[in-house]
Amino acid sequence: AMQVAERLYMQGFLSYPRTESSGYPKGFDMEGMLGIQSKNRYWGNYVKSLIEIGFSPPRQGKDMGDHPPLTPTQCCTEVVIGGGDSGRLYELVARHFIASVSPDSTHITTKIEMECAGERLVLTGRRPLKPGFTAVLHHAGVQSTPVPALRRGDSVQLADVSVSQGETSPPGHLTESELIERMEKNGIGTDASIPTHINNITVRRYCNTSESRTMVPTTLGLLLVQGYKRIDRELVEPAVRSYVERQIDEIAKGRVSLLSLIHI
Repeated sequence: AMQVAERLYMQGFLSYPRTESSGYPKGFDMEGMLGIQSKNRYWGNYVKSLIEIGFSPPRQGKDMGDHPPLTPTQCCTEVVIGGGDSGRLYELVARHFIASVSPDSTHITTKIEMECAGERLVLTGRRPLKPGFTAVLHHAGVQSTPVPALRRGDSVQLADVSVSQGETSPPGHLTESELIERMEKNGIGTDASIPTHINNITVRRYCNTSESRTMVPTTLGLLLVQGYKRIDRELVEPAVRSYVERQIDEIAKGRVSLLSLIHI
């Protein structure tokens, strides 16, 4: 995905993808950028109506001062881009950008609590009211899940009772996206460097990527981790890498000096 994004950047279709910024700089021409997307045949009419009623300011993020958040810079069709992964990635970025300045999506949630033989049962349903940003970012929409129209104190007929037997199974290998989530949670890497880290462990044959995008450790990778564990278990714990990266970030921001860390 990063390789495709970088190619689209070089072709002038997207802004610089390896940015840490999650907030737009002051003076960013949001209306002008939206106006470009109003020419698109798929979401152009939505953008026109959004500009007419007034777009919502995006959430306050962090402007790192280098590049804006990943944003489409041209209005393109899949024919111009070439379709395939490039077309899908461009569409995702464009729709997400438009959704970020769209109204909220609203829905009603109904929760029904029942009691049967001392057991508490819960049923939850949702009914969409206004699509808001999900009108353009379809996969984020709330699906309608109707529930019976019951009132407090109503009784319902018990249809069936069954007992099933099973056994637990070990967790599977992490997918690429799950690995990224764990790295972000532990403060390892940045938006710009995480793809490089994952690519490096694959190129160095510490793991392989399956067809389902799961990261499967190789024998070499397992032996490497086991060897580090025998030396010092903390060498393979995420807390160590997270600590090192925090200290490097402190140096980069001028809060501490390298010499002071060496003395520590």
